[in-house]
Amino acid sequence: MPDSGQATAGGGRYPENIPRPDPSDRTTLNLFREIEHLRELLEGKIDATNARIDAQQELTEAQFRASTENVATAFTAAKEAVSKQDADTTKQLDRLADVIRTVEGSVALRFEDLKGRMDRGEGKGAGFGAAGALIAAVVGVVGTVVGIALALFAFNKP
Repeated sequence: MPDSGQATAGGGRYPENIPRPDPSDRTTLNLFREIEHLRELLEGKIDATNARIDAQQELTEAQFRASTENVATAFTAAKEAVSKQDADTTKQLDRLADVIRTVEGSVALRFEDLKGRMDRGEGKGAGFGAAGALIAAVVGVVGTVVGIALALFAFNKP
């Protein structure tokens, strides 16, 4: 096989497909340096992202604590309002019970008064007299209506 490569300083020859001088060692070092640089950039971005996430979590936790405190305050206010309303309702019911007792006593007195009057026979004739007057008034109204109807019927006859 013929040798078509160039001679090296050590006496060996470079194959035709490898550039002269051989950059493999230098290229490898440059690649490692660039990879390390990319790693540092990515780690910096990851650290910044983690810092933003931590800040957002702290903010969210603070908002949650504030929301929890607001709910607790609202529940306390609602409990106080219900207690006050309960006390007001109890007072109103007590006043209503007093009114009912007063009305009950008044009705009982009137009932006893009427019972006594009935026992004595008061008002027997007055009740019949009023009913008789009412019956007479109804008969009079009915008679008037019948008379008017007959008069209209008699005059409309051809």
